[in-house]
Amino acid sequence: MKKNIILLAIITLQFSSCKQQKLDYKYSDKEELVECSSGDMELIKEAVYEFENYISEHYTFLGNSTAEGYYNYLELLVDNRPPAVEFFSDHLKEIVTVLKNEKNLYTINGSKTRLNYDHELVNCILENIKDEQVKTTLNAMIPSKTISAVVLAPTLFSKKLTMAKDDRALATYVALDMFYTKLIHMSLPDYEEEPYKNGLIYDIDTINSKRLDLKSLKKKRVNN
Repeated sequence: MKKNIILLAIITLQFSSCKQQKLDYKYSDKEELVECSSGDMELIKEAVYEFENYISEHYTFLGNSTAEGYYNYLELLVDNRPPAVEFFSDHLKEIVTVLKNEKNLYTINGSKTRLNYDHELVNCILENIKDEQVKTTLNAMIPSKTISAVVLAPTLFSKKLTMAKDDRALATYVALDMFYTKLIHMSLPDYEEEPYKNGLIYDIDTINSKRLDLKSLKKKRVNN
């Protein structure tokens, strides 16, 4: 826990140092994700591809598969586990800073950071999701403000191949709401890590400094 606190403090300082930097777009030649006229789609595209690079490198152990990365990342969300800060690249942190400053895309209210579902760009992304099951679930949860990564992640397990290849609007939504919402919240000065679901904590054995080996995750009961 002490190690996590130190890491989070370092990450907060590093996020703060990125405020005046101009974003370098690395994925401009990549395939477009979704057609939306509102919002900075170049920024959204950069954010999604950087997220997929992150999970492909650090949330896989069978190879650099984006689909496997989606599955393993979502699986850890079920336990309300935050993204592994040890593997945040400078470019990722710069994207978080720019997204946080994007007008009205996210709402920050005290201890809550949320994707703004009233934003025209977010509405466009949701409308372009191809998977009707996910779209129906989202449409039911958004008005009641009951949507959460912990609740929605199990529904998305079977969609890993779809997100990685075909339903790129769904991939965009997952990146913005289930990844960058967390990172923006973690960048706040008063951020405190929430307890994991089911009273479990995880020790990460980072033998390979470039990849999070999910086989090395060891569960230990929290002492009450």
